[in-house]
Amino acid sequence: VPNLQQFGGDGRISTTLSAIELPKACVAQEESVNEIARGVAAAGGMIQRRKFAEANALVDSLIAKYGGVSTLYDLQGNIYYLQKDVSRALASYKESSRLAPNNTQTLRMIDRLQKLQAPMGGGQSQ
Repeated sequence: VPNLQQFGGDGRISTTLSAIELPKACVAQEESVNEIARGVAAAGGMIQRRKFAEANALVDSLIAKYGGVSTLYDLQGNIYYLQKDVSRALASYKESSRLAPNNTQTLRMIDRLQKLQAPMGGGQSQ
């Protein structure tokens, strides 16, 4: 920071600070992370028990609240993939990739699903 006296004068800087209200996710990050972690764990248990509709409903509710978390779209893609819904799985993985473009596992799933959708790849686009 230059000394204003070096330039032959003096100066004054003033500013006004005002309070802003942060989103709950910023204020209560730990609570949000715990909610996401519990939801992912619960959905994983539902998937193991092949309760895909319940798992998908839970993941949908988490996405509605935390839509910027790419892992939730990966989990949603996994659910659709296990249900053989290739087009919806692909859409979920693409959204995950949009949010986290360097996730190699997501990129591999996108590649695999695009090959499944290709006419020579078996055409399973149910």
